[in-house]
Amino acid sequence: MVDADDQGRWQVTKGGKSFLLDVVVCAPAQTVDYLREVAPGIRSGAFIRVLPRVRGGSVIVMTLPIVPGVSAEETANVLDGELRALITICVSR
Repeated sequence: MVDADDQGRWQVTKGGKSFLLDVVVCAPAQTVDYLREVAPGIRSGAFIRVLPRVRGGSVIVMTLPIVPGVSAEETANVLDGELRALITICVSR
């Protein structure tokens, strides 16, 4: 579940855990970062870049940190969940 709060952040509930998600946009650089506190005082998350295509349209590049030692299946599940959360955020705006 994803809900907007009154400070421009998002309250996300995922896997029974809740956390705040900050969406940091830099229009001149064409970047969007989705950050949350992953440990006390440490923010990290998905870094997204939208690049124009020569013949029109765009390419989206998403960098998502993955914990060392996880299987390919676990990695795919994390990525799937993050992409679904991204879709939810985009649709709710």
